Amino acid sequence: PNPNPNPNPNPNPTPNPNLNPKLQNFHQVLLDGVAGGSKAKSSSAAKRRGFTLALAALPCAALLFNLSDIISALAYCCNPIAEADPEARKAGIVSVCRICVRLDEGCEAKGLNRSVSVMLKNRLLGHVVFDALMFALTDYAIDRRGDVGSWVREASAQGLKKIVPILVKIGCWDKKMGEQLVCGLVKQMAEKIARTRRVSGISFEHLIRLRDQKDAKKYAIPHLPCRDMLLEVIDLAEKKEQEQQQQQQHTHQKTANPESDTYDTNNPTETSNPGIDWSRGEVTFPVLIPCLLSGNDTDTDSHSHSHS
Repeated sequence: PNPNPNPNPNPNPTPNPNLNPKLQNFHQVLLDGVAGGSKAKSSSAAKRRGFTLALAALPCAALLFNLSDIISALAYCCNPIAEADPEARKAGIVSVCRICVRLDEGCEAKGLNRSVSVMLKNRLLGHVVFDALMFALTDYAIDRRGDVGSWVREASAQGLKKIVPILVKIGCWDKKMGEQLVCGLVKQMAEKIARTRRVSGISFEHLIRLRDQKDAKKYAIPHLPCRDMLLEVIDLAEKKEQEQQQQQQHTHQKTANPESDTYDTNNPTETSNPGIDWSRGEVTFPVLIPCLLSGNDTDTDSHSHSHS
């Protein structure tokens, strides 16, 4: 995917009379410090990280003033070819997702209503954001610290959990994007780094199970291939893990107090969070194998089908 159709922001944007001139100048300084990645005006990687995160904290009026240039510049920074510093690429992912979430939740600036309409008028921006996140899932950069690309991939997996429902809401979603999403997250769930498997698995499970707020019988994210099969496997994996957790708790309690036949429910260490621990290979890989074996022969999305 091409994460950046317009890497160079407008150097002389039209002034906005409704925006404070000082804020407008500050906005332009931040954008200039980010645009171009490693070739930006701010040659320091630490400065680029700061500028990138600061862009997402600008008031909504400043974001809307030059939204397309901001999204394009941040998406460009997520590309390892454009930005050499992995932490700056991670910051780009975090910032572009934060901006989209803020726009979806609505701006509090005077005279501005909910900003989904803004995203509706800029569906291209939705594709730019999605392509940037999917491109970030292919970041396997390595340096003396190890697999630093995993930081970017994990940030992307977390960002997709927030961005995909927004893209569906504004009508910027299709079958091809659904297939890319599932393939990208499943690949990360099969990684050798347990932390990466956990982050990707949480996002994957959330998106595939998410229900429509208006109709609980419908799934919120359409066009996800093999959904019914994956849901059945996920449910089975969850039940197996709960059984294992109960056995481990029982064994631990017996070891701590062999004469007791009851659990200490007041001890928080004896209760673990419900759900699947995707970092565990024995849990994750059995879920992935049926997905890989299924191939592309069937697409049982069942957007309006109720899973029981």
